[in-house]
Amino acid sequence: MFFTAMDTYVGVWASNLMRVLIVTSLFAALLAFHNAITRYSYALAAEGVLPRRLGHIHPVHKTPSVAGIAQTILAVTVVGAFALFGADPYLHLLLWVNTPGVIGIVVLQALAAFAVLRYFRTHAHLDSVLRSFVAPLVAGVLLTGAAALIVWQIDLLTGAGDTVNWILIALVPVIFILGVGHALQLRRTRPATYAQLATTDVDAENLLSITAN
Repeated sequence: MFFTAMDTYVGVWASNLMRVLIVTSLFAALLAFHNAITRYSYALAAEGVLPRRLGHIHPVHKTPSVAGIAQTILAVTVVGAFALFGADPYLHLLLWVNTPGVIGIVVLQALAAFAVLRYFRTHAHLDSVLRSFVAPLVAGVLLTGAAALIVWQIDLLTGAGDTVNWILIALVPVIFILGVGHALQLRRTRPATYAQLATTDVDAENLLSITAN
């Protein structure tokens, strides 16, 4: 629709330029996801949850290179599997793989907002009512509504049938439950590692001392 309108009212050169901008912006977004997963993998490895090898950094550039290579291998494997079955790179690979992530991120943001609300309710503080109660409550409610709206209109996001859509939706609570179960097991069997979660400063200057242990 947008390309046709651009061809009609501006010119073919403009729609071609739009295609280039879409591809480059998509590459930038995927690169951001790649870096985020790499940093999470590195942090969890440095905290002892994932294999320690993923927490090693490049000796010169001080980047989480091992975690980055692992993420690259994972991405190539997923893309290769979709290509092997002849899946459409946009309609199947991009939309289907990203949809659970989109739902999951919004749900996690809603949970984080309610967690902020609970924290201020259970800890002494000097923050205002607006900051400690109103803002996190409004954010949590609106984000919950956004997640429900995404699920309700998921067919507009994926362009897939009911079976595929329900599978994509079901992946979110299944993975969440598995994650919570793993965390509870970790707290029971490795309490020291559990206590260290989210305590590692991955941008600290002593990265070498963290990853060497």
